Amino acid sequence: MTIVAQQRQELSDKEKKQAICKLMLQILEILFDQNNAKLALHLGLSRSVIGKWIRAGECGYNVSQKERDNDYQKFLVLASIHRSLYSIFTNPKDRAIWFYASNSDFHGASPSDLVKSGILGAVTVKQYLDYQRGLGV
Repeated sequence: MTIVAQQRQELSDKEKKQAICKLMLQILEILFDQNNAKLALHLGLSRSVIGKWIRAGECGYNVSQKERDNDYQKFLVLASIHRSLYSIFTNPKDRAIWFYASNSDFHGASPSDLVKSGILGAVTVKQYLDYQRGLGV
């Protein structure tokens, strides 16, 4: 019996962007309660940019490559935060409560506040959640 290994094909840049946009829409629905304004605020973008992305079905629509790369980087960190929250909290409302509530581990700031402050704040929240998941919380 011969086992045939299936070759894994790399996604094109356009397919990657579409997958990221699809994930963004899922996170928008779950973490930001379908609120474009909240997502825009956390990504540091305008609501109109988020609206264009959704209508075009492609994130980064109508912006420069550098802006797109920065947006993707922050969005991927947000996706990681969402994944961690999903694994820690079974109830979506609990995820949102934790995300928007002040946290003594962040000196009274909420994870949302840190994410809004920029990429370093978002990475701080991501690393905190990765650590908590590692502890089995």
